[in-house]
Amino acid sequence: MKKITLILLTIFFAVTFTSCRKLDGYDPSPEPVLPVVSSEGRNTFGFMFGSEVWTHNVYTTSLPILSSTYSTSVSSSTLVMVCRRKSPRYSGSIDAFYLRFAAPDFGTGNFPLNSSNSAATASVTMADKTERAYELHNAGLITFIRWDLKNRIASGTFSLELKDVHSGDIVAVTDGRFDVKFKN
Repeated sequence: MKKITLILLTIFFAVTFTSCRKLDGYDPSPEPVLPVVSSEGRNTFGFMFGSEVWTHNVYTTSLPILSSTYSTSVSSSTLVMVCRRKSPRYSGSIDAFYLRFAAPDFGTGNFPLNSSNSAATASVTMADKTERAYELHNAGLITFIRWDLKNRIASGTFSLELKDVHSGDIVAVTDGRFDVKFKN
């Protein structure tokens, strides 16, 4: 009986240990992905910066990684969104994107982004530790799918072009999406 038990245990352990497949390990630096387009105030933000995914993925206590503010004046209202990320080119550095849109009145729908009503900038750290500064070039488009002053939620999509202020290189900002709870 002991021989049969020993043989069965040996077979059991042999099958168990040889049939195990290695599980994927935890990836401390996963590839960023764009958030889904939503309108619930999830505090998501992302876009394609050329061929790179840009999302708020840096964790710091000294800087807000994603912030949005809304303010009004006599002539217009302004929404400002700032998104920071870990630089994919230089470890330990932070890239920043800033989008400001002003209009006499906000609501759902399509609005042009241009130099008279908008500002868009990006600061990107390169592999050689130099910084590139970009600003709004030509026109873009922002679409609000939800504009909710009561719950302070702004959701929508955007696209635009940024121009390197020194070299003149153009970078397309596409597939932009935001679902933010803004502060007044």
